Amino acid sequence: MSKDLNALIKGFAHFKERYTDQNRAEFERLVELGQQPTILVIACCDARVDPAIITESDAGDMLVVRNIANLVPPYSNSGEYMAIQAAVELAISYLKVTDIIVMGHSRCMGVATLVNRMKDDTDPQHPLEQWTQIAEPAAREVFDSMPGASLEDLTCACSRKAVGVSLNNLQDYPWVADALARNAVNLHGWYFNLAERELLALDEGGDWTSLC
Repeated sequence: MSKDLNALIKGFAHFKERYTDQNRAEFERLVELGQQPTILVIACCDARVDPAIITESDAGDMLVVRNIANLVPPYSNSGEYMAIQAAVELAISYLKVTDIIVMGHSRCMGVATLVNRMKDDTDPQHPLEQWTQIAEPAAREVFDSMPGASLEDLTCACSRKAVGVSLNNLQDYPWVADALARNAVNLHGWYFNLAERELLALDEGGDWTSLC
């Protein structure tokens, strides 16, 4: 067994000690009553940006959906993108979450593949390219506003802009639209800057401000 897998097993042992031994009553409550998170986080599957770790959340605190580049695709009833739609339906209709966070981050490899493809002016071919084309509207805006910028700057700007695209797409999901109409849910855009170790929030005017 590899060193990395052994580390995971040791990590589970620590988790077991912390959650099932030291906090037995709380863990038993989670088992018996089920999950009751009030927050859905849609985050990137990048290994550096686990939302539970960077917010120091405990088991049961949040429902987390992770995918390449933390993208929310447009709503579709044609059978596309069912995993994301099912997660949002679960969060809104069954768990009754009150907040949904789309959390992007700097130096996103998924967004970098999109930026590279668009710089080369090629059509999406492979699964990664087909998935990240969801963020093409964001990338086009960034290319128009930042001519001559470096790949890193374009990627980070596109990652921030793509959060807004995902939030707009979310509002077309019927469960979200209904909850918004009833003031039963709030949507948030967050961005984790790895280099600066800073968490930013997207305000109503489309600007990014520091949360911490």
